[in-house]
Formats: sequence, C-alpha cells, structure tokens
Amino acid sequence: MESEAFCSTGCNLSMTNEFESSSMLHKHNEWHKLIVEKGSEIVNILKSVSFELHVQEPFFTQLKDGLKTIEGRCASGKYNRIELGNRILLNKSLVFEVQGLKWYPSFFDMLETECLGKVLPGVESVEEGVKIYRRFYTEEKEQTNGVLAITVSKLPVQPYTSLASLLSGLSFEGVQGLLGLMHTTGTIPNALPPPRSTLLASFNSPCNPNVHVMINIQENALTHGARALAKHACRSSSGYWGSLVGNDSNKNRLAVDVINKLIAHCCWMNIHTVPPHGVVFEIRVADGYGARWSEDGCKSHTFMMVTQRDGSISSANPTAQTIAVSFTYEIEYRFFLLACGEL
Repeated sequence: MESEAFCSTGCNLSMTNEFESSSMLHKHNEWHKLIVEKGSEIVNILKSVSFELHVQEPFFTQLKDGLKTIEGRCASGKYNRIELGNRILLNKSLVFEVQGLKWYPSFFDMLETECLGKVLPGVESVEEGVKIYRRFYTEEKEQTNGVLAITVSKLPVQPYTSLASLLSGLSFEGVQGLLGLMHTTGTIPNALPPPRSTLLASFNSPCNPNVHVMINIQENALTHGARALAKHACRSSSGYWGSLVGNDSNKNRLAVDVINKLIAHCCWMNIHTVPPHGVVFEIRVADGYGARWSEDGCKSHTFMMVTQRDGSISSANPTAQTIAVSFTYEIEYRFFLLACGEL
C-alpha cells in the first residue's frame, strides 16, 4: 500500500513483458490509480491510530453496532495514556475515536454512575456487571488502579470499506495481478491461488493414508511430494533436483527442501488449463523449474514436461524442465477482509 504502485508480486519482468499488451497496460494504470487512492485511505486511517485494543464477544459486536458506547478498563499501563480524540483500533478491524474519559475507584462505581446499557448492553444489574469485569481483572488490581470509562464512537470511514472498494474495483483479474498471477492462454479468469499452508500440507500428505493411519509413524510414510520427486530427480541432467537417497524419512525431508526453495524463489504463477490434466495451479522459478497442483484434487499424476516461456508445452526446449506434482487437496483460499460482517 505504502509503495503506491501496482506490481505483479514475484513476477519476472522478462517473462511478464512477453504477455503485456496495450490493453493490459491500460488496466495496470487503472489499477495503479485505484491502489493509490484506496490504499492511501487505508494507510492514512491506520497511521492515525494511537492504540490497539482487543474486545471479546459479544461486546465487540455491540460496539460495532453502536449498542455499546463505553468501554471499561482498569486504569493501568497504556490505558492511562489514552487521551480525548485518540483513535483506537479494535480487534485489528474497526477504528473508534475517544469521545470521553472518566476515572472511577471501582467498576461498581462506574456502572452505577454511567448508563449500564451503554457499558454492558443486556446486563440487568450492576452486580452482574461487576462479575463480568471480575473475569478480566482481580479485585486487588481494581482497587490499586481504579478504572476508566472510555466513551468511543465509530469513525464513518473504516479501513474495511476502503479495502472492499479496492477489491471490487480490481475484480478477480486485478487481484490476480496483484498476487503475481500470470494471464496466458488457458488462464482461469475467476480463480485465486490456495494459501501456502494448503500447498505444503498437500505436498506433505502421505501417499497411502490408510497405511499411515495403521502404523501411525509419519516419518516412515512417503509423502506425495517425495514420491513425485523420486520419479523425476534422476531425469534432470543439471542435477537441479538434487539426489534423493536414504530412507523415506530422508526423502521426505529433501522433498520439503525442494518445494520450499521453489516457493521462495517463485517468479511465475498461473491457474490455467493444461490438457489433458484440466485446471492446475502452477509455480515456476526463473530457470523454468517448478511445481504443479491440481485444482480439484481428483487425480494424482506426476510427470516431466518441457515448456516455452509463454506457458505452452514444447518438446524442443530441454532447458526449461518442470516437475509437476498433483494430489488431493481442498482449496481454502482466504483473502482477509476486515468487513466485520458488513460486506
């Protein structure tokens, strides 16, 4: 956001430029303007925040909905530094402004003086309210420091509203570009990549889960990734994949090193159709080596393929070898929206 620029994250420019067109450059310019505008809004709001607090449910939702307008805290530590006009980020999603501050010797005094419904909506008595605060603060800490009644109001402009406008304006194509996904023949227009955790979990899943369950010894169960690497490591004349030797545990470890290296140095990503295998998610490094996961996870296949830099398959280019690994996994991509249920 702070760079105020649209960039295809991790993409190798020499590879990217071959796919650029005047139409795509125009889109990039429009996306750049949108990121500058909405990104600046988000950055400016967050830069104005003086404090971050965490509020448990149901009180956070009550604050979000405007039912709760007073937050009670023990008057110690950072809470003593809060001043009128300060902006507070609650639960890393909503920004409030401090409208009032009052000190009380105890939560009982605070609840008795302030409107109970504004401090703890739904709580029927002061005594019940004191019991709620006792979950968070001991009586000794309360008596030593006193308590603060912090009156807050939600800002009309929130980070998530700007983020929602940004993502809506970018659309799938723009978000794909922002994440560094390529657009080639066969690219799926409305697809986003699975998270790294899902890719690694699938890569490290045992080839035979039934055997794995029976023996319950993970290090002795060959993983899908290790099995794929075992098939193709010896086929690289350059020795790029290394030597896969030893027992299954050692092969699994070597395979993890390889996939982590590919992910760390990835400069090309695509979600595209590759006949006859269907839709795949593919990553590559600058040398052309890479890994591939199936989108639906219905088939498990491993093979060596040779590619052109435009993404097409060609047997005439032996220098750009790609190890392809696919196995069962469930795409669980989560693009974090700080929408708090309002989008």
